[in-house]
Amino acid sequence: MSASTSNEHEAIRRLKSEFLAQFEGVTSNSNDLVTVIGATNRPQELDDVVLRRLVKRIYMEFSETVSYNGWLL
Repeated sequence: MSASTSNEHEAIRRLKSEFLAQFEGVTSNSNDLVTVIGATNRPQELDDVVLRRLVKRIYMEFSETVSYNGWLL
């Protein structure tokens, strides 16, 4: 979900709008426990509105010398 631009395709705009609308419903009841997991190799391009809704972030730097096999939760 990259930041919105003026030349963004209509289908992408609709997808973002639907995602954000559905995500609003997820956070409406504080007793519900919902886990959303996402991944990107370009975090600097994420939309600010999406970032505000995803409050917990884990950044992993890429390294060819480190094995990530044990990082799965």
